[in-house]
Amino acid sequence: MMIVRWMQIAAMSVLAAFISVGGVQAAAAAGGFTGPDVPALTPMMADYANIGVKTSPGRTDVPQLLGVLQEIHATDYMHLVWREDYYPSAWDDFQLMAPQFQQAGIRLWLYLTPPSEGVPDPFQGDYVRWATETAAIAAQYSTVAGIVIDDFDYNTALFTPSYTQQMMDAAHAVAPELSLLVTVKYAARNTIAEHVRAGAVDGVVAPYYPGDHTDTTQFLPEMQSYRTWLDTQTALGGQSGAMPLVPMIYATKHSGTTDVPTPVYVEKLLDIGLEATTNGLANGVVTYCLPKDQPSMVEAVARVYAANAPQGVVFNYDFSRCVAGPLNGQDGWAKAFGGAEQNIIAAGVNGWAGKHVQAAASANPFNSYSLRTNNDDWSFSLVDDKDFDVSVLILVKGEKYGVFAGLYDIDNGGQGLLMGVYGGRKVDGAAAPSLGWSIDGVAYYDVPVDNVNTDSIFRVGVAVASDGSGNYSARRYYKNVTVGGEIVFVGDTIPLIYEDLGAMWNQLQVRTLLSGSRIDNIRVSQVPEPSTAALLSAGLAGLLLCRARRNILFPFCVAVMSQ
Repeated sequence: MMIVRWMQIAAMSVLAAFISVGGVQAAAAAGGFTGPDVPALTPMMADYANIGVKTSPGRTDVPQLLGVLQEIHATDYMHLVWREDYYPSAWDDFQLMAPQFQQAGIRLWLYLTPPSEGVPDPFQGDYVRWATETAAIAAQYSTVAGIVIDDFDYNTALFTPSYTQQMMDAAHAVAPELSLLVTVKYAARNTIAEHVRAGAVDGVVAPYYPGDHTDTTQFLPEMQSYRTWLDTQTALGGQSGAMPLVPMIYATKHSGTTDVPTPVYVEKLLDIGLEATTNGLANGVVTYCLPKDQPSMVEAVARVYAANAPQGVVFNYDFSRCVAGPLNGQDGWAKAFGGAEQNIIAAGVNGWAGKHVQAAASANPFNSYSLRTNNDDWSFSLVDDKDFDVSVLILVKGEKYGVFAGLYDIDNGGQGLLMGVYGGRKVDGAAAPSLGWSIDGVAYYDVPVDNVNTDSIFRVGVAVASDGSGNYSARRYYKNVTVGGEIVFVGDTIPLIYEDLGAMWNQLQVRTLLSGSRIDNIRVSQVPEPSTAALLSAGLAGLLLCRARRNILFPFCVAVMSQ
Protein backbone atom coordinates (compact mmCIF):
# COMPACT_ATOMS: atom_id res chain seq x y z
CA MET A 1 0.00 0.00 0.00
CA MET A 2 2.86 2.40 0.73
CA ILE A 3 4.23 1.86 -2.77
CA VAL A 4 0.87 2.60 -4.37
CA ARG A 5 0.42 5.69 -2.19
CA TRP A 6 3.87 6.94 -3.26
CA MET A 7 2.96 6.36 -6.88
CA GLN A 8 -0.29 8.26 -6.43
CA ILE A 9 1.52 11.24 -4.91
CA ALA A 10 4.17 11.21 -7.63
CA ALA A 11 1.56 10.87 -10.35
CA MET A 12 -0.38 13.86 -9.00
CA SER A 13 2.87 15.86 -9.06
CA VAL A 14 3.34 15.01 -12.71
CA LEU A 15 -0.29 15.87 -13.48
CA ALA A 16 0.22 19.22 -11.79
CA ALA A 17 3.26 19.70 -14.02
CA PHE A 18 1.15 18.88 -17.09
CA ILE A 19 -1.29 21.59 -16.08
CA SER A 20 1.39 24.21 -15.46
CA VAL A 21 3.55 23.47 -18.50
CA GLY A 22 1.60 21.97 -21.35
CA GLY A 23 -2.08 22.22 -20.57
CA VAL A 24 -4.35 24.53 -18.62
CA GLN A 25 -1.94 26.92 -16.93
CA ALA A 26 -2.87 29.13 -14.02
CA ALA A 27 -1.39 32.38 -12.86
CA ALA A 28 1.75 31.51 -10.92
CA ALA A 29 1.49 31.32 -7.14
CA ALA A 30 3.86 29.96 -4.54
CA GLY A 31 0.96 28.84 -2.37
CA GLY A 32 -2.17 30.09 -0.67
CA PHE A 33 -2.37 33.24 1.41
CA THR A 34 -4.29 32.59 4.63
CA GLY A 35 -1.84 30.05 6.03
CA PRO A 36 1.62 28.62 5.34
CA ASP A 37 0.29 25.19 4.40
CA VAL A 38 -2.51 26.34 2.10
CA PRO A 39 -1.63 25.03 -1.38
CA ALA A 40 -1.66 27.05 -4.56
CA LEU A 41 -5.03 26.77 -6.27
CA THR A 42 -4.64 24.40 -9.20
CA PRO A 43 -6.83 25.17 -12.24
CA MET A 44 -10.40 24.04 -11.76
CA MET A 45 -13.22 23.07 -14.10
CA ALA A 46 -15.98 23.38 -11.57
CA ASP A 47 -19.72 23.42 -11.03
CA TYR A 48 -21.84 25.05 -8.35
CA ALA A 49 -25.13 24.03 -6.68
CA ASN A 50 -27.31 20.94 -6.99
CA ILE A 51 -29.64 22.22 -9.72
CA GLY A 52 -31.34 19.32 -11.51
CA VAL A 53 -30.11 16.62 -9.12
CA LYS A 54 -32.47 16.93 -6.18
CA THR A 55 -34.68 14.35 -4.57
CA SER A 56 -38.34 15.11 -3.92
CA PRO A 57 -37.76 16.62 -0.43
CA GLY A 58 -35.11 18.93 -1.93
CA ARG A 59 -32.12 16.93 -0.76
CA THR A 60 -29.15 16.34 -3.06
CA ASP A 61 -29.16 13.13 -5.09
CA VAL A 62 -25.44 12.55 -4.54
CA PRO A 63 -25.02 9.58 -6.92
CA GLN A 64 -26.81 11.46 -9.69
CA LEU A 65 -24.74 14.58 -9.00
CA LEU A 66 -21.51 12.60 -9.16
CA GLY A 67 -22.62 10.98 -12.38
CA VAL A 68 -23.10 14.35 -14.07
CA LEU A 69 -19.85 15.77 -12.66
CA GLN A 70 -17.97 12.78 -14.03
CA GLU A 71 -19.75 13.10 -17.35
CA ILE A 72 -18.66 16.72 -17.74
CA HIS A 73 -15.12 15.98 -16.43
CA ALA A 74 -15.47 18.40 -13.52
CA THR A 75 -12.51 18.67 -11.18
CA ASP A 76 -14.35 20.62 -8.45
CA TYR A 77 -17.85 21.08 -7.10
CA MET A 78 -19.08 23.93 -4.86
CA HIS A 79 -21.99 22.83 -2.68
CA LEU A 80 -24.41 25.56 -1.64
CA VAL A 81 -25.50 25.60 2.01
CA TRP A 82 -28.23 28.14 2.73
CA ARG A 83 -31.27 28.50 4.97
CA GLU A 84 -33.00 25.24 5.81
CA ASP A 85 -36.28 26.33 4.21
CA TYR A 86 -34.50 26.98 0.90
CA TYR A 87 -31.97 24.14 0.85
CA PRO A 88 -33.09 21.47 3.33
CA SER A 89 -30.35 19.42 5.01
CA ALA A 90 -27.69 20.89 2.72
CA TRP A 91 -25.05 20.67 5.46
CA ASP A 92 -25.98 17.04 6.09
CA ASP A 93 -25.64 16.38 2.36
CA PHE A 94 -22.19 17.98 2.34
CA GLN A 95 -21.02 15.60 5.04
CA LEU A 96 -22.39 12.63 3.08
CA MET A 97 -20.67 13.88 -0.07
CA ALA A 98 -17.17 14.01 1.37
CA PRO A 99 -16.32 10.27 1.31
CA GLN A 100 -18.02 9.77 -2.05
CA PHE A 101 -16.21 12.72 -3.63
CA GLN A 102 -12.95 11.48 -2.16
CA GLN A 103 -13.57 8.15 -3.87
CA ALA A 104 -14.44 9.89 -7.16
CA GLY A 105 -11.39 12.19 -7.06
CA ILE A 106 -13.39 15.44 -7.28
CA ARG A 107 -12.56 18.38 -5.00
CA LEU A 108 -15.41 19.56 -2.79
CA TRP A 109 -16.02 23.12 -1.59
CA LEU A 110 -18.52 24.38 0.98
CA TYR A 111 -20.31 27.40 -0.51
CA LEU A 112 -21.91 29.56 2.20
CA THR A 113 -24.44 32.37 1.95
CA PRO A 114 -23.62 35.61 3.82
CA PRO A 115 -25.92 37.57 6.16
CA SER A 116 -27.30 39.70 3.31
CA GLU A 117 -28.85 36.57 1.74
CA GLY A 118 -29.87 34.90 5.01
CA VAL A 119 -27.33 33.08 7.13
CA PRO A 120 -26.91 29.35 6.45
CA ASP A 121 -28.13 26.58 8.73
CA PRO A 122 -27.30 25.07 11.13
CA PHE A 123 -24.47 27.32 12.43
CA GLN A 124 -26.01 30.50 11.01
CA GLY A 125 -23.85 33.63 11.38
CA ASP A 126 -21.00 31.99 13.29
CA TYR A 127 -18.60 31.72 10.36
CA VAL A 128 -15.70 30.79 12.61
CA ARG A 129 -17.73 27.75 13.61
CA TRP A 130 -18.43 27.03 9.94
CA ALA A 131 -14.70 27.12 9.28
CA THR A 132 -13.81 24.73 12.08
CA GLU A 133 -16.64 22.31 11.27
CA THR A 134 -15.56 22.22 7.62
CA ALA A 135 -11.97 21.72 8.72
CA ALA A 136 -12.98 18.72 10.79
CA ILE A 137 -14.37 17.06 7.66
CA ALA A 138 -11.34 18.11 5.61
CA ALA A 139 -9.05 16.54 8.19
CA GLN A 140 -10.75 13.23 7.46
CA TYR A 141 -11.31 13.69 3.72
CA SER A 142 -8.60 15.62 1.90
CA THR A 143 -10.89 16.15 -1.09
CA VAL A 144 -12.61 18.91 0.94
CA ALA A 145 -10.62 21.84 -0.41
CA GLY A 146 -12.13 24.84 1.31
CA ILE A 147 -14.91 27.37 1.83
CA VAL A 148 -16.44 29.87 -0.61
CA ILE A 149 -18.49 32.83 0.65
CA ASP A 150 -21.13 34.26 -1.70
CA ASP A 151 -21.74 37.98 -2.28
CA PHE A 152 -18.72 38.79 -0.16
CA ASP A 153 -18.62 42.38 -1.41
CA TYR A 154 -21.99 43.19 0.22
CA ASN A 155 -20.86 41.85 3.59
CA THR A 156 -17.41 43.25 4.30
CA ALA A 157 -18.71 44.97 7.43
CA LEU A 158 -18.72 41.49 9.00
CA PHE A 159 -16.05 39.88 6.87
CA THR A 160 -13.21 42.23 7.68
CA PRO A 161 -9.66 41.04 6.93
CA SER A 162 -9.15 40.31 10.61
CA TYR A 163 -12.37 38.27 10.81
CA THR A 164 -11.64 36.14 7.75
CA GLN A 165 -8.13 35.53 9.07
CA GLN A 166 -9.66 34.54 12.42
CA MET A 167 -11.86 32.06 10.55
CA MET A 168 -8.95 30.51 8.73
CA ASP A 169 -6.62 30.46 11.73
CA ALA A 170 -9.25 28.43 13.57
CA ALA A 171 -9.70 26.15 10.54
CA HIS A 172 -5.97 25.65 10.05
CA ALA A 173 -5.57 24.44 13.61
CA VAL A 174 -7.60 21.43 12.43
CA ALA A 175 -6.90 21.26 8.67
CA PRO A 176 -3.88 23.39 7.69
CA GLU A 177 -4.53 23.13 3.93
CA LEU A 178 -8.07 24.53 3.90
CA SER A 179 -8.61 27.48 1.51
CA LEU A 180 -10.99 30.45 1.55
CA LEU A 181 -12.41 31.82 -1.71
CA VAL A 182 -14.76 34.79 -1.90
CA THR A 183 -17.30 35.68 -4.58
CA VAL A 184 -16.87 39.27 -5.77
CA LYS A 185 -18.00 40.80 -9.06
CA TYR A 186 -15.50 42.77 -11.10
CA ALA A 187 -17.41 46.03 -10.54
CA ALA A 188 -17.19 45.52 -6.76
CA ARG A 189 -13.49 44.62 -6.63
CA ASN A 190 -12.49 47.65 -4.55
CA THR A 191 -14.46 46.28 -1.59
CA ILE A 192 -11.82 43.57 -1.12
CA ALA A 193 -8.67 45.63 -1.66
CA GLU A 194 -7.70 45.36 2.01
CA HIS A 195 -8.35 41.61 2.06
CA VAL A 196 -6.16 40.99 -0.97
CA ARG A 197 -3.35 43.21 0.33
CA ALA A 198 -3.45 41.44 3.70
CA GLY A 199 -3.63 37.94 2.20
CA ALA A 200 -6.82 37.36 4.21
CA VAL A 201 -8.41 35.35 1.39
CA ASP A 202 -6.97 32.67 -0.90
CA GLY A 203 -8.73 33.57 -4.14
CA VAL A 204 -11.64 35.28 -5.84
CA VAL A 205 -14.63 33.80 -7.68
CA ALA A 206 -15.80 36.41 -10.19
CA PRO A 207 -19.32 36.11 -11.70
CA TYR A 208 -19.54 37.40 -15.26
CA TYR A 209 -22.77 39.23 -16.03
CA PRO A 210 -22.67 42.07 -18.58
CA GLY A 211 -26.41 42.79 -18.37
CA ASP A 212 -27.73 39.94 -20.50
CA HIS A 213 -26.83 36.38 -21.46
CA THR A 214 -25.73 37.01 -25.03
CA ASP A 215 -22.70 39.31 -24.76
CA THR A 216 -19.39 37.45 -24.53
CA THR A 217 -17.24 40.32 -25.77
CA GLN A 218 -16.58 41.90 -22.36
CA PHE A 219 -15.49 38.68 -20.69
CA LEU A 220 -11.81 38.58 -21.63
CA PRO A 221 -11.18 42.32 -21.13
CA GLU A 222 -12.86 42.06 -17.74
CA MET A 223 -10.63 39.17 -16.70
CA GLN A 224 -7.53 40.98 -17.93
CA SER A 225 -8.43 44.07 -15.94
CA TYR A 226 -9.33 42.03 -12.82
CA ARG A 227 -6.02 40.16 -13.08
CA THR A 228 -4.08 43.43 -13.27
CA TRP A 229 -6.00 44.86 -10.33
CA LEU A 230 -5.37 41.79 -8.16
CA ASP A 231 -1.67 41.82 -9.00
CA THR A 232 -1.50 45.47 -8.03
CA GLN A 233 -3.16 44.83 -4.68
CA THR A 234 -0.94 41.88 -3.77
CA ALA A 235 2.13 43.94 -4.68
CA LEU A 236 0.94 46.82 -2.51
CA GLY A 237 0.48 44.40 0.36
CA GLY A 238 3.88 42.78 -0.11
CA GLN A 239 2.31 39.43 -0.91
CA SER A 240 4.21 36.93 -3.04
CA GLY A 241 2.51 35.11 -5.89
CA ALA A 242 -0.70 35.87 -7.75
CA MET A 243 -4.11 35.93 -6.09
CA PRO A 244 -6.21 33.21 -7.83
CA LEU A 245 -9.11 34.34 -10.00
CA VAL A 246 -11.91 31.93 -11.01
CA PRO A 247 -14.55 33.32 -13.39
CA MET A 248 -18.10 32.10 -12.77
CA ILE A 249 -20.25 31.49 -15.87
CA TYR A 250 -24.03 31.70 -15.62
CA ALA A 251 -25.68 28.51 -16.89
CA THR A 252 -28.97 29.57 -15.29
CA LYS A 253 -30.39 33.04 -15.80
CA HIS A 254 -29.34 35.97 -13.65
CA SER A 255 -32.09 37.30 -11.40
CA GLY A 256 -31.86 40.70 -13.09
CA THR A 257 -32.74 39.55 -16.60
CA THR A 258 -35.43 37.66 -18.45
CA ASP A 259 -33.21 36.02 -21.07
CA VAL A 260 -31.79 32.54 -20.43
CA PRO A 261 -28.22 31.40 -21.17
CA THR A 262 -27.97 29.06 -24.14
CA PRO A 263 -25.57 26.11 -24.41
CA VAL A 264 -23.68 27.98 -27.16
CA TYR A 265 -23.25 31.02 -24.89
CA VAL A 266 -22.02 28.94 -21.96
CA GLU A 267 -19.68 26.88 -24.13
CA LYS A 268 -18.09 29.99 -25.64
CA LEU A 269 -17.48 31.63 -22.28
CA LEU A 270 -15.97 28.44 -20.86
CA ASP A 271 -13.65 28.24 -23.86
CA ILE A 272 -12.54 31.83 -23.31
CA GLY A 273 -12.10 31.26 -19.59
CA LEU A 274 -9.95 28.16 -19.97
CA GLU A 275 -7.85 29.76 -22.70
CA ALA A 276 -7.33 32.69 -20.34
CA THR A 277 -6.30 30.17 -17.69
CA THR A 278 -3.74 28.71 -20.10
CA ASN A 279 -2.41 32.24 -20.58
CA GLY A 280 -2.04 32.82 -16.86
CA LEU A 281 -4.96 35.22 -16.33
CA ALA A 282 -7.19 32.90 -14.32
CA ASN A 283 -7.31 29.66 -12.35
CA GLY A 284 -10.05 27.82 -14.19
CA VAL A 285 -13.80 28.36 -14.41
CA VAL A 286 -16.96 27.43 -12.54
CA THR A 287 -20.48 27.12 -13.92
CA TYR A 288 -23.22 28.87 -11.97
CA CYS A 289 -26.22 26.60 -11.35
CA LEU A 290 -25.69 24.28 -14.30
CA PRO A 291 -29.07 22.60 -14.91
CA LYS A 292 -27.81 19.06 -14.63
CA ASP A 293 -31.07 17.62 -15.92
CA GLN A 294 -30.81 19.42 -19.28
CA PRO A 295 -28.76 17.23 -21.66
CA SER A 296 -27.94 20.03 -24.13
CA MET A 297 -26.41 22.20 -21.40
CA VAL A 298 -24.57 19.28 -19.80
CA GLU A 299 -23.14 18.23 -23.16
CA ALA A 300 -21.97 21.79 -23.90
CA VAL A 301 -19.99 21.93 -20.66
CA ALA A 302 -18.69 18.40 -21.17
CA ARG A 303 -17.28 19.29 -24.58
CA VAL A 304 -15.18 22.10 -23.15
CA TYR A 305 -14.11 20.39 -19.93
CA ALA A 306 -13.24 17.12 -21.67
CA ALA A 307 -10.98 18.95 -24.11
CA ASN A 308 -9.08 20.43 -21.16
CA ALA A 309 -9.29 17.50 -18.73
CA PRO A 310 -6.01 17.35 -16.78
CA GLN A 311 -6.55 13.76 -15.69
CA GLY A 312 -6.63 12.32 -19.19
CA VAL A 313 -10.02 10.62 -18.84
CA VAL A 314 -11.64 11.18 -22.23
CA PHE A 315 -14.76 9.13 -21.58
CA ASN A 316 -16.46 7.52 -18.61
CA TYR A 317 -19.81 5.85 -19.27
CA ASP A 318 -21.67 5.44 -15.97
CA PHE A 319 -25.29 4.86 -17.14
CA SER A 320 -26.36 8.09 -15.40
CA ARG A 321 -28.54 9.07 -18.36
CA CYS A 322 -30.60 5.90 -18.06
CA VAL A 323 -33.60 5.28 -15.81
CA ALA A 324 -34.47 2.22 -13.77
CA GLY A 325 -35.66 -0.64 -15.93
CA PRO A 326 -34.42 -2.48 -19.04
CA LEU A 327 -31.17 -1.14 -20.44
CA ASN A 328 -32.03 -1.82 -24.08
CA GLY A 329 -33.88 1.01 -25.72
CA GLN A 330 -32.18 3.67 -23.57
CA ASP A 331 -29.39 6.04 -24.61
CA GLY A 332 -28.49 4.08 -27.74
CA TRP A 333 -28.36 0.61 -26.13
CA ALA A 334 -29.89 -2.33 -27.99
CA LYS A 335 -30.10 -6.09 -27.63
CA ALA A 336 -27.52 -8.04 -29.64
CA PHE A 337 -26.61 -11.60 -30.68
CA GLY A 338 -29.89 -13.15 -29.58
CA GLY A 339 -29.91 -14.65 -26.10
CA ALA A 340 -31.81 -13.29 -23.14
CA GLU A 341 -32.76 -9.68 -22.60
CA GLN A 342 -32.12 -9.31 -18.90
CA ASN A 343 -29.73 -6.36 -18.61
CA ILE A 344 -31.41 -3.83 -16.33
CA ILE A 345 -30.53 -0.45 -14.83
CA ALA A 346 -30.44 -0.42 -11.03
CA ALA A 347 -29.30 2.01 -8.33
CA GLY A 348 -28.95 2.34 -4.59
CA VAL A 349 -26.76 -0.71 -4.07
CA ASN A 350 -24.22 -0.57 -1.27
CA GLY A 351 -20.72 0.11 -2.56
CA TRP A 352 -21.88 1.54 -5.89
CA ALA A 353 -21.92 5.30 -6.39
CA GLY A 354 -24.94 5.44 -8.71
CA LYS A 355 -26.76 3.72 -11.53
CA HIS A 356 -25.29 0.57 -13.00
CA VAL A 357 -26.23 -2.46 -15.09
CA GLN A 358 -27.06 -5.73 -13.45
CA ALA A 359 -28.50 -9.02 -14.59
CA ALA A 360 -32.12 -9.51 -13.63
CA ALA A 361 -32.52 -11.41 -10.39
CA SER A 362 -35.66 -13.18 -11.56
CA ALA A 363 -33.93 -15.38 -14.09
CA ASN A 364 -30.69 -16.96 -15.13
CA PRO A 365 -30.03 -14.65 -18.10
CA PHE A 366 -27.30 -16.58 -19.81
CA ASN A 367 -25.54 -14.40 -22.38
CA SER A 368 -27.52 -11.17 -22.26
CA TYR A 369 -25.73 -8.89 -24.73
CA SER A 370 -26.28 -5.15 -25.15
CA LEU A 371 -24.42 -2.88 -27.58
CA ARG A 372 -24.34 0.90 -27.73
CA THR A 373 -23.33 2.47 -31.03
CA ASN A 374 -20.68 5.15 -30.88
CA ASN A 375 -22.45 8.51 -30.92
CA ASP A 376 -19.41 10.74 -31.16
CA ASP A 377 -18.73 10.87 -27.45
CA TRP A 378 -15.92 8.49 -26.68
CA SER A 379 -13.45 6.71 -28.98
CA PHE A 380 -13.19 9.64 -31.38
CA SER A 381 -11.34 11.40 -28.55
CA LEU A 382 -8.41 8.95 -28.66
CA VAL A 383 -5.25 10.23 -30.29
CA ASP A 384 -2.90 8.00 -32.29
CA ASP A 385 0.53 7.06 -30.94
CA LYS A 386 -0.26 7.90 -27.32
CA ASP A 387 -0.67 5.56 -24.36
CA PHE A 388 -4.26 4.80 -23.41
CA ASP A 389 -6.26 2.73 -20.96
CA VAL A 390 -9.64 0.96 -20.95
CA SER A 391 -11.23 -0.41 -17.78
CA VAL A 392 -14.57 -1.38 -16.24
CA LEU A 393 -15.96 -1.75 -12.73
CA ILE A 394 -17.51 -5.15 -12.00
CA LEU A 395 -19.10 -6.99 -9.12
CA VAL A 396 -18.19 -10.59 -8.36
CA LYS A 397 -21.36 -11.72 -6.63
CA GLY A 398 -20.71 -14.59 -4.24
CA GLU A 399 -20.77 -17.78 -6.28
CA LYS A 400 -22.38 -16.08 -9.28
CA TYR A 401 -19.89 -15.05 -11.90
CA GLY A 402 -20.37 -13.74 -15.37
CA VAL A 403 -20.11 -10.18 -16.59
CA PHE A 404 -18.07 -8.51 -19.34
CA ALA A 405 -17.91 -4.99 -20.77
CA GLY A 406 -15.68 -2.74 -22.84
CA LEU A 407 -15.09 -1.52 -26.38
CA TYR A 408 -16.29 -3.49 -29.38
CA ASP A 409 -16.28 -3.31 -33.18
CA ILE A 410 -19.05 -5.36 -34.74
CA ASP A 411 -17.88 -4.37 -38.22
CA ASN A 412 -14.40 -5.80 -37.75
CA GLY A 413 -15.01 -9.39 -36.77
CA GLY A 414 -15.78 -8.64 -33.16
CA GLN A 415 -12.39 -7.08 -32.37
CA GLY A 416 -12.35 -5.23 -29.11
CA LEU A 417 -11.05 -4.68 -25.61
CA LEU A 418 -13.40 -6.49 -23.24
CA MET A 419 -12.90 -7.46 -19.62
CA GLY A 420 -14.78 -8.92 -16.68
CA VAL A 421 -15.20 -12.16 -14.77
CA TYR A 422 -16.32 -15.60 -15.88
CA GLY A 423 -17.01 -18.86 -14.08
CA GLY A 424 -15.88 -22.39 -14.80
CA ARG A 425 -12.69 -21.66 -16.75
CA LYS A 426 -9.76 -23.96 -16.01
CA VAL A 427 -6.90 -22.28 -14.22
CA ASP A 428 -3.88 -24.48 -13.54
CA GLY A 429 -5.91 -27.52 -14.56
CA ALA A 430 -8.85 -26.87 -12.26
CA ALA A 431 -12.18 -25.24 -13.03
CA ALA A 432 -12.47 -21.94 -11.16
CA PRO A 433 -14.12 -18.57 -11.57
CA SER A 434 -11.58 -16.14 -12.99
CA LEU A 435 -11.10 -12.57 -14.10
CA GLY A 436 -10.95 -12.46 -17.86
CA TRP A 437 -9.96 -10.31 -20.80
CA SER A 438 -10.62 -10.45 -24.54
CA ILE A 439 -8.06 -8.46 -26.49
CA ASP A 440 -8.78 -8.31 -30.22
CA GLY A 441 -10.54 -11.65 -30.13
CA VAL A 442 -7.98 -13.50 -27.98
CA ALA A 443 -9.34 -14.62 -24.59
CA TYR A 444 -7.36 -14.72 -21.35
CA TYR A 445 -8.80 -16.44 -18.26
CA ASP A 446 -5.88 -16.90 -15.89
CA VAL A 447 -6.65 -15.00 -12.69
CA PRO A 448 -8.69 -17.12 -10.27
CA VAL A 449 -11.07 -15.26 -7.99
CA ASP A 450 -10.98 -16.63 -4.46
CA ASN A 451 -14.12 -15.15 -2.96
CA VAL A 452 -16.77 -17.82 -3.42
CA ASN A 453 -18.71 -16.77 -0.35
CA THR A 454 -18.28 -12.99 -0.51
CA ASP A 455 -19.09 -10.11 -2.83
CA SER A 456 -16.19 -8.09 -4.23
CA ILE A 457 -15.91 -5.16 -6.60
CA PHE A 458 -13.02 -5.20 -9.07
CA ARG A 459 -11.74 -2.72 -11.62
CA VAL A 460 -10.44 -4.75 -14.53
CA GLY A 461 -8.56 -3.08 -17.35
CA VAL A 462 -6.03 -2.99 -20.16
CA ALA A 463 -3.15 -0.49 -20.18
CA VAL A 464 -1.82 0.11 -23.68
CA ALA A 465 1.54 1.79 -24.37
CA SER A 466 2.60 3.27 -27.71
CA ASP A 467 6.06 3.41 -29.29
CA GLY A 468 4.96 6.44 -31.30
CA SER A 469 4.82 4.71 -34.68
CA GLY A 470 1.60 2.69 -34.70
CA ASN A 471 2.91 -0.17 -32.56
CA TYR A 472 1.34 -0.76 -29.16
CA SER A 473 1.90 -3.09 -26.20
CA ALA A 474 -0.99 -4.08 -23.95
CA ARG A 475 -0.82 -5.14 -20.32
CA ARG A 476 -3.74 -6.55 -18.39
CA TYR A 477 -4.42 -5.43 -14.82
CA TYR A 478 -6.98 -5.54 -12.01
CA LYS A 479 -7.61 -4.00 -8.63
CA ASN A 480 -9.79 -5.33 -5.82
CA VAL A 481 -11.68 -2.17 -4.87
CA THR A 482 -13.58 -3.78 -2.00
CA VAL A 483 -10.49 -4.59 0.04
CA GLY A 484 -8.50 -1.60 -1.20
CA GLY A 485 -5.89 -3.78 -2.84
CA GLU A 486 -3.06 -2.63 -5.05
CA ILE A 487 -3.18 -2.58 -8.84
CA VAL A 488 -1.87 -5.93 -10.10
CA PHE A 489 -0.52 -6.41 -13.61
CA VAL A 490 -1.04 -9.81 -15.22
CA GLY A 491 1.01 -11.77 -17.73
CA ASP A 492 3.36 -10.62 -20.46
CA THR A 493 2.90 -7.62 -22.71
CA ILE A 494 0.74 -8.24 -25.77
CA PRO A 495 1.93 -6.66 -29.06
CA LEU A 496 -0.76 -4.80 -31.06
CA ILE A 497 -0.81 -2.76 -34.25
CA TYR A 498 -3.48 -0.06 -34.53
CA GLU A 499 -4.24 2.58 -37.13
CA ASP A 500 -6.64 5.44 -36.43
CA LEU A 501 -7.51 4.82 -32.78
CA GLY A 502 -10.51 7.14 -33.05
CA ALA A 503 -12.20 4.71 -35.44
CA MET A 504 -10.99 1.42 -33.96
CA TRP A 505 -14.09 0.58 -31.94
CA ASN A 506 -17.58 1.73 -32.74
CA GLN A 507 -19.60 0.33 -29.84
CA LEU A 508 -19.72 -0.26 -26.13
CA GLN A 509 -20.64 -3.77 -25.04
CA VAL A 510 -22.21 -5.09 -21.85
CA ARG A 511 -22.69 -8.82 -21.33
CA THR A 512 -24.15 -10.46 -18.23
CA LEU A 513 -24.39 -14.20 -17.72
CA LEU A 514 -25.78 -14.82 -14.24
CA SER A 515 -28.29 -13.00 -12.05
CA GLY A 516 -26.75 -10.49 -9.66
CA SER A 517 -23.83 -9.64 -11.93
CA ARG A 518 -23.15 -5.90 -12.00
CA ILE A 519 -21.08 -3.51 -14.10
CA ASP A 520 -20.44 0.24 -14.15
CA ASN A 521 -18.01 2.95 -15.29
CA ILE A 522 -16.70 1.90 -18.69
CA ARG A 523 -13.68 4.21 -18.73
CA VAL A 524 -11.38 5.25 -21.58
CA SER A 525 -8.31 7.28 -20.61
CA GLN A 526 -5.38 8.81 -22.40
CA VAL A 527 -2.52 10.92 -21.06
CA PRO A 528 0.11 12.47 -23.34
CA GLU A 529 3.83 12.14 -22.72
CA PRO A 530 5.06 14.77 -20.25
CA SER A 531 7.47 17.36 -21.56
CA THR A 532 11.00 17.64 -20.20
CA ALA A 533 10.02 20.82 -18.39
CA ALA A 534 7.07 19.05 -16.82
CA LEU A 535 9.30 16.26 -15.57
CA LEU A 536 11.76 18.72 -14.10
CA SER A 537 8.89 20.51 -12.38
CA ALA A 538 7.67 17.21 -10.98
CA GLY A 539 11.03 16.53 -9.37
CA LEU A 540 12.79 13.22 -8.75
CA ALA A 541 9.62 11.37 -7.76
CA GLY A 542 8.03 12.30 -11.08
CA LEU A 543 11.11 11.26 -13.01
CA LEU A 544 11.22 7.90 -11.27
CA LEU A 545 7.51 7.33 -11.88
CA CYS A 546 7.84 8.16 -15.57
CA ARG A 547 10.75 5.75 -15.84
CA ALA A 548 8.68 3.09 -14.07
CA ARG A 549 5.79 3.88 -16.38
CA ARG A 550 7.87 3.13 -19.46
CA ASN A 551 9.02 -0.14 -17.95
CA ILE A 552 5.68 -1.50 -16.77
CA LEU A 553 3.26 0.30 -19.11
CA PHE A 554 1.57 2.12 -16.24
CA PRO A 555 -0.50 5.09 -17.50
CA PHE A 556 -0.90 7.90 -15.01
CA CYS A 557 -4.66 7.60 -15.21
CA VAL A 558 -4.34 4.08 -13.79
CA ALA A 559 -2.10 5.27 -10.97
CA VAL A 560 -4.49 7.91 -9.72
CA MET A 561 -7.83 6.20 -10.20
CA SER A 562 -9.75 5.52 -7.02
CA GLN A 563 -11.72 2.62 -8.45
